[in-house]
Amino acid sequence: MVIVSLRNVAMVIVVVLVAVKVFAQGYPEADLVVRLPDQPKVAFRQYAGYVDLDLNVEPSLFYYFFEAEKHPETKPLTLWLNGGPGCSSVGGGAFTELGPFYPTGYSRGLRINSMPWNRASNMLFVESPAGVGWSYSNQSSDYNSGDKTTASDMLVFLLRWFDKFPELISCELFLTGESYAGHYIPQLANATLNYNSHSSGFKFNMKGIPMGNPLLKLDREIAAAFEFFCFAETGSRKMVTPKIQQNWFQATNMSMGVDDNRRVAYVMENIKGIDIFSDDVSGFTDSIFAGIAYVMRVYICVI
Repeated sequence: MVIVSLRNVAMVIVVVLVAVKVFAQGYPEADLVVRLPDQPKVAFRQYAGYVDLDLNVEPSLFYYFFEAEKHPETKPLTLWLNGGPGCSSVGGGAFTELGPFYPTGYSRGLRINSMPWNRASNMLFVESPAGVGWSYSNQSSDYNSGDKTTASDMLVFLLRWFDKFPELISCELFLTGESYAGHYIPQLANATLNYNSHSSGFKFNMKGIPMGNPLLKLDREIAAAFEFFCFAETGSRKMVTPKIQQNWFQATNMSMGVDDNRRVAYVMENIKGIDIFSDDVSGFTDSIFAGIAYVMRVYICVI
């Protein structure tokens, strides 16, 4: 009986090892990033490379992919796009916001991000459109892109990216981003859902489009930011004290609702040290997000 039990255990181990190997065998070995310079040791894998949107003609979009820390085969896939338009998703989202690594002082090395998103999901960062970050084209006309072209190019990118990573095809897919991704993400979501409705084969396993600080309509959001600064409370204090409000009005010499752009610019220069992650702001702490506390809103549309 003991021998049979050991053989059963051995068979279970073999099955698990084979399953892990099968899950990883479709990954592109040429894109594997063994280790970044001065990177802390981690257990998950990371990949980076290009996806050609057309096999004969440019452009090529650059991506950086981090596996989920544990059990990537059971975790969703989250695509992240920074906004701008023109901001790098790799330099911005991946290495200063929600990726697994942050630069150390003077960007001479890397340290572990204590709250990376790949703790809960496989993470895909893409430089989009062509001309952003390391994405490029040999045709100058490809740099004259708009929202519609960006969405259609990203749809092609996803289809070709899944050719590189076929094991992730069935994963739940979340399209996420910030700032001008408030335009990119909804239009890409519409393109993927439209593709699904016409496809008799592969369909994206779309689950949601979370967006942080989305730029939706600038003229309305600037005016709303002014009201938020004046009347919103963080913990036990208002973000803008009555004294700052008075100085603000005097500096702009205008009444409420007129030229809110100038007021927002003024308060951005005078509000510092707000920790937007704390409910208690009795002692403000420096934060790289200090100036944009008013737009840290999250819209989650579950499809």
